[in-house]
Amino acid sequence: MSRIEPASRLTRLSGARIGLLDPGKRTAGAVLNGVGERLAAEYDANVVGPWKKSSPYRVCTKKLVEEIVPQCDGLVMGVVD
Repeated sequence: MSRIEPASRLTRLSGARIGLLDPGKRTAGAVLNGVGERLAAEYDANVVGPWKKSSPYRVCTKKLVEEIVPQCDGLVMGVVD
């Protein structure tokens, strides 16, 4: 996979498309849903996803990255145990 340059830092959350990526850890989905709800309620962000990695121990597949990138201005991924 070729190197992907990180996106520029967002200057605002209002109206931004914020993706949620579940790394596949046991409780991550519930925590990410809470984060998404708060981003939408408090910052007027447009939450998209969630997407889920096949395993918390593997990098995202090229296919998953290609699906996520065009749909998001920013991405939240949380590792929760």
